[in-house]
Formats: sequence, C-alpha cells, structure tokens
Amino acid sequence: GGGNGCGSGNTGCGGGGGAGGCAASLPSDCKLLPDGDVVSSTASKLAKHTTPYAATDAAESEPALPEELLAWPPPPLHIPAAPRRPTAWWSPTSLQELLALKASLGERGRIVTGASEVTIEARYKRRSADAYLSPSRVPQLVACEDGAKGLTLGACAPLSDVEALCEAAGRARPGCEGEAARACATMLRWFAS
Repeated sequence: GGGNGCGSGNTGCGGGGGAGGCAASLPSDCKLLPDGDVVSSTASKLAKHTTPYAATDAAESEPALPEELLAWPPPPLHIPAAPRRPTAWWSPTSLQELLALKASLGERGRIVTGASEVTIEARYKRRSADAYLSPSRVPQLVACEDGAKGLTLGACAPLSDVEALCEAAGRARPGCEGEAARACATMLRWFAS
C-alpha cells in the first residue's frame, strides 16, 4: 500500500487491483499481488528512508532494548536497571524460572514479548513496571510442532516459524485441515507484523 515507495497501493487500479494496466504503471521494483496489494522491494524502502532508525530523534527517546537479550545460545539473564533503562530485564531459560520470577515480583514484574507495547504503555499510558520478564528463551513457549493432534504453537513462537509451519502443514494435510493451515499462513501477512 501507500508509504512503501510504490505510490498509493491499489488506488489507481480501480479499487480491484487486478485491472490490466495497473502492474504496468508501477515502478520497476514494485509488485502487484493477486489480491491487489502492492509491495516494494527492500531496496526501494532503503532508498526512501536513508537515515538509520538508530540515528533518529525517535530512537533516542525510546527505552533501549538490552543487547544481552539477543545473545545465543541464551543464558538465564538479569540486566539491572540503568539511567537510560530504568527497568530491569529478566530472560529466564525455563518455564520454572519464569514462573518463579513472576511469583516473586508479582504485579511489579510484567511478562513481555516483542516489547512493542512497552514503550507505548510507559510513555502514553503511564504504565511501567519494575521489571520486564522476556519469555522468548523458554523452549516450551517458542516451540512450533505439527503433531498427530494438530499444530502446536508456543505463545512466544517467532512469526516466521509459525508461518513456515502453517505453510508446510497446508501442503501436507488434505482437505479442510490443509485449507485451515494455508488460511492461517496467509492471514499472518496481514495481521501479524
């Protein structure tokens, strides 16, 4: 759609997006999808947005996500509060550790994944916590499996893993089961970004 370097999405395509001349009028690095949406290449987005996010004023005012949370393989982790990061972060590696931390911290500790809402809640809703608990290193919460009883998705499973599992299940399963998995994979593109 708009804002991606490809003009205004399907607005010039008679609303349906599939009209014959629409694809021809798009910039060369843009693609018209069968559903009428228009997407651009990463190169187009990079050319339009030349300043790295980390160098913008917006990034400067955001709470810093601790680099330690990105370590692999993941050790159990505690990052104490700091001047630019007034909240402590915990990243347990087992469900037992996560539950024990949550029990000891009570309402002062919040379980967060992705951290996208943390800044919004802290800045605009004045809702913060003494500690954030990141469950993204707990194996049971990131697992994605296709078993005899169906698909099992961990609450913190990466979207790319969920999408890959749904696509594979859609190809492997017959009839309605396969259709449901394919629908989930397609839906993720629209609702899980």
